[in-house]
Amino acid sequence: MGFETAWRYFMRRRVLGFLISAGCILLSFGCDVCNNRMVREIPSPNGSKRAVLFERDCGATTDFSTQVSILPVGKKLGTSAGNTFVADSNHGIVSVDSQSVIAVDIAWKNDQEIEITYPTRARTFLKASEFQGIRIVYRMN
Repeated sequence: MGFETAWRYFMRRRVLGFLISAGCILLSFGCDVCNNRMVREIPSPNGSKRAVLFERDCGATTDFSTQVSILPVGKKLGTSAGNTFVADSNHGIVSVDSQSVIAVDIAWKNDQEIEITYPTRARTFLKASEFQGIRIVYRMN
């Protein structure tokens, strides 16, 4: 094997090793630049699920948002967006508390129905009417 052939073999292996390493790092850390901070959680009456109210921050180019996810008990919130409700302050029209969260109230009516109350002037991006068999009712205040 000549020097040039050995050098090409060596460089291909290094590049391949680098690409595999970079891929593993991206997969383990993900590419999500958003952070979720739990504000409170409300367990369902039978205790099998919980509604999680959280603040989501996706960096300097976006506003904070207030979100709700319905999760099984024991499942971590993670970094995903809310699966039930997403709203923000509508460019400051709606006031936020010291944690950058708009006033959202969550009440389980029973194990199959939940009510989410939010400010009338909030800008909403997601208002799911149902999630995994749970009916979601919205009220504005």
